Amino acid sequence: MNTENGYSTFKRLVVDKLKVLEVGGTYSIKEGWLATYVDDVRDGRGVTFPLVCASYLSDSYETKAQNVDAIATRSIQVEAAIEIGDDVETVNHRMDTVRFDLMNALSHPNLTVTSCAFKMAKGGERFAGVQINLNITFNEKWGEYDY
Repeated sequence: MNTENGYSTFKRLVVDKLKVLEVGGTYSIKEGWLATYVDDVRDGRGVTFPLVCASYLSDSYETKAQNVDAIATRSIQVEAAIEIGDDVETVNHRMDTVRFDLMNALSHPNLTVTSCAFKMAKGGERFAGVQINLNITFNEKWGEYDY
């Protein structure tokens, strides 16, 4: 495992791998939380369904206080939203297709999928979603101490 910071690991192993799905205009890929982009889709501001967003959940570390490096585990959430539209009968199939595409894109030995949930729209929203939680394991170095 190489030493790098959490963001560069997240970008390389999650965001950059998801960006492959953007080729051909199939998916809109964004860093951040799905809720911040749904209005952009609805209002036609350059983001379209299916929309995929990746964001942090939490970090945990294996180290001692006096160490300058650690094995870090970052929990990541990848959310995808699809438009329900008038084709309600195919929603499950479309959600499963998105899940399969995401799982293929995120294949890497340092990524561990911990759960996958399917979410239906609430309160009149016309989209459904897939949420994949995963962990990234990486070495992180914080700096040298001068004793």
